Amino acid sequence: MSDDTKPIPPGSTIGILGGGQLGRMFSAVALRMGYKTVIYSDVDNAPAFETASESIVADYKDEDKLKDFAEKCDVITLEFENIPIETLEFLSEADVLVRPNADVLRIAQYRVEEKKFFDANKIPTAEWQHVRNIDELAEISKLNGILKLARNGYDGKGQFTVSPDNPLPDFQEDAIFEERINFEQEISVIIARTASGSLHYYEPIHNIHKFHILHSSTPAQINQTASDRAIEIAKKVAVSLNLIGMVAVEMFLCENDEIYVNEIAPRPHNSGHWTMDGANICQFELLLRTICNLPIPKLYITQRVTMINLLGDDVHKWGHYLDQEDEKIYIYGKTEIRANRKMGHANIITPLPPKS
Repeated sequence: MSDDTKPIPPGSTIGILGGGQLGRMFSAVALRMGYKTVIYSDVDNAPAFETASESIVADYKDEDKLKDFAEKCDVITLEFENIPIETLEFLSEADVLVRPNADVLRIAQYRVEEKKFFDANKIPTAEWQHVRNIDELAEISKLNGILKLARNGYDGKGQFTVSPDNPLPDFQEDAIFEERINFEQEISVIIARTASGSLHYYEPIHNIHKFHILHSSTPAQINQTASDRAIEIAKKVAVSLNLIGMVAVEMFLCENDEIYVNEIAPRPHNSGHWTMDGANICQFELLLRTICNLPIPKLYITQRVTMINLLGDDVHKWGHYLDQEDEKIYIYGKTEIRANRKMGHANIITPLPPKS
């Protein structure tokens, strides 16, 4: 394999594992910058296919298809974390750069390992316990918190509020129980780490959730102490993971500027969509520059943007956003509308005041 830090120039091919909206938007940016993209997905007619140079539909463990995929690509990344670990291991052995690697994915897609990673690296989290069934949960003395199934949880799926007033959820699989945190804001930091070890990040983002699903995101208006602390935690996560790629670090900001990490996602993140209209380099271009070893200038806010998710039937409001002077809309091309499914997003733009 060639030098891992050598630039991968325009004209090269980037492989993307997953065919959802993040792959769609990443692929569009890659094409703008002169790269070809190949999407690998196990779903027919995935949204990302429409912006890709080529697509492969196959099971994630189909070694013949994976070998063909690897041969087409100069570097491979992922757009969601529910990819089998074996897939990344096979691709790495096929002599192609895979960023992030299987070790990062192993931590991110299994909440028990994720929490152990935080503890081992002294990254603050809520108090938690590993439970495997309702009987183990019932033995916990202070039952006031959140039960989260250990795998395949996102957008509130597999999460249950546990309190003396609620019946215990019946489950027979790995889960974690977290004590409830009284937080003031939910925030996230999106950070990228290159093969040479340099770190590049956006300022903390304020996230508002409704029914456990992200509703809106905008650059956080918090004091410098809290901002610096959140960024330092994100840096520690990226370095401790030995990451090459991008990770979103979701956190709880509490009183006295205390911060606890909730979870990580080693890919572009819904909370970073504001960067498409509000930063000098959007999160998808940042990921491309990172995995292709391209120069990365300092990141900064160009205008204040609030991202609003369009969930389910909200996508029918596209005409409203198109009619506004300072609003932009992004539709993901999904053919089936379902309640609380992410169908698109809108960016509401507020120009920054002129510098004095």
